[in-house]
Amino acid sequence: MDDGEQPFDTVVVATGVSPRTELAEAAGIERHESGAVAVDSRMRTSVPSIHAVGDVAAPPAACADGRAWVPLGGPANRMGRVAANDVAGHDDALDPVLDTAIAKVFDLDVGTVGYTEHELRTEGRPHEVVFTSEPDHAGYYPGATDIHFKLLFDPEDGTVLGAQAIGSDGVDKRIDVLATAIAHDDTVFDIRDFDLAYAPPYSAAKDPVNVLGMIGANVVEGVADVVHLEEFLDRYAEATVIDTRPPEMRDAQGWIPGDENVPLGKLREWAAETDPDGEVLTYCKIGKSSYMATRILAEYGIDAKSLTGGYYRYRRTEREANAPPAQ
Repeated sequence: MDDGEQPFDTVVVATGVSPRTELAEAAGIERHESGAVAVDSRMRTSVPSIHAVGDVAAPPAACADGRAWVPLGGPANRMGRVAANDVAGHDDALDPVLDTAIAKVFDLDVGTVGYTEHELRTEGRPHEVVFTSEPDHAGYYPGATDIHFKLLFDPEDGTVLGAQAIGSDGVDKRIDVLATAIAHDDTVFDIRDFDLAYAPPYSAAKDPVNVLGMIGANVVEGVADVVHLEEFLDRYAEATVIDTRPPEMRDAQGWIPGDENVPLGKLREWAAETDPDGEVLTYCKIGKSSYMATRILAEYGIDAKSLTGGYYRYRRTEREANAPPAQ
């Protein structure tokens, strides 16, 4: 930058927006911490006979301490309808917004609904989180691409609290399904059994939403014993770490330093001949075969935990100071 120039492939300018509420402030109307006008479920402000709607209003929300500023077209239109009905004397109210959103970043779609993990941690609310990557449609049908998911849910009853997803196709459909589930207080057991449209060009026989429910249900029921990346990084140096991927996949994708490669098909032989000293942690590409590994090892009396999100999760975090570089 000595000459005042810097080469870039892409420059992203994201200035954001802020609500224009000077008039409301002058009128003494209560405002949200974001600066937006605080409204109730009928779009009424703190001053009688004054309503606020759209990008200037912060309505009740299902998360974010009960109120959120969500400057999006969907909530804005619903707020307008509710306010008009209230003014006209009709009984109408806005359901708490879920902060459902999606954006296109080059060739990727990024979607979110409900709580984020940061919000849950900030509130101190107990939660469990699982990761998986699933094809947007049947893998044997041409053009399938992976969608990477993060699901947040209550560890006791499995109530779905939030989700995020990123992929090239099919993200919007899954986020919309999960938004409906959250709006109705559905659990991981409910989404596991959702009867969703299936044909190879559109989905796998087990839709990604169903798979998320299966993983979550296994965690709640204690069938799946998972370890999160932060815990994994704290404990893996003293543990026996097993990579259950085939050698060719491992060589192509990389691996975690200090592990042992025992493909799933050879795990029973390994378990019969080995008495591991200390904790056993398993991982694979996304967490599927490593989960199966924990069930196999349990047959041999070996207590093992699977890294949720697998090597994909590790690789995305390897640049952090406490994550040794992937090999």
